[in-house]
Amino acid sequence: MRTSEKYRIDIFKLSNETHDYDFDIDNDFFDLFEFSDIKEGSGSCHVTLAKSPSMITMDFNIEAGLVLTCDRSLDNFDYPIQVNEQIMFKYGDEEADLSESVNISHYLFEMISVAVPMKKLHPRFEESEESEDEIIYSSDNQQETTDDEPIDPRWNALKDLNK
Repeated sequence: MRTSEKYRIDIFKLSNETHDYDFDIDNDFFDLFEFSDIKEGSGSCHVTLAKSPSMITMDFNIEAGLVLTCDRSLDNFDYPIQVNEQIMFKYGDEEADLSESVNISHYLFEMISVAVPMKKLHPRFEESEESEDEIIYSSDNQQETTDDEPIDPRWNALKDLNK
């Protein structure tokens, strides 16, 4: 994963109050993540950062349109997302190397990735999708034996245990 300076927030110089930031999400943003399934998209992210002496709270409001590939037809289609998430950073008692800035690109990418459905279907297939309640395979299908088939005598003894 590469990083970009345009997604960096300098927290060291901030006063203990609320600060607002706006970031653009474009194809260059998705190019930062080489193993991503998302290659195209555009949108914006508004971050409200509240800094206090003991913690930092970041509220993310992401609105974007992604170009996804259909799992069934391999056609590209537009998929809109809207994400509202919060991340909290709390200062601890232990001594640690605290950076003067925070790069939020990987947080943005994770939030966008979680908003993408596991099964990506082009909108034309959504109405023809099979019912969710339909059982395709079940391991509970027990074969009933007919009286014509001989039963192993060892199993005959076990049949009486249910009674």
